[in-house]
Amino acid sequence: MLDLDATDDPLHGDQMGKCFHGYYKRYCYLPLYIFCGDDLLCARLRPSDIDAAAGALEEIKRIVAQIRERWPKVKIVLRADSGFCREKIMAWCEEDAQEGVGKPSQLAALARLRSPTMLT
Repeated sequence: MLDLDATDDPLHGDQMGKCFHGYYKRYCYLPLYIFCGDDLLCARLRPSDIDAAAGALEEIKRIVAQIRERWPKVKIVLRADSGFCREKIMAWCEEDAQEGVGKPSQLAALARLRSPTMLT
């Protein structure tokens, strides 16, 4: 299970990349985190004037490739909130030829928003 999340990292002062984020109602960074259980696999510092899913696909590809090198047949589940339901991410998960990553299991078009994505 790979858990993806973005959260605020409040800023105090004039740091490079300082942007106001309307949801968090403050100046902050919007780091991307990817965990497997309690293990942090990715912590990517980003400005907060971007989409929460920005850069996530590149990190997912990198991590999945590393997992596949060691455990080529393990099932991988991507889990994230709706901020990561982006066409590029979902399409990549569904492509047969992606480094041994198969299509999501039994997901209807609208079920994308309800179910985690299973990668075989």
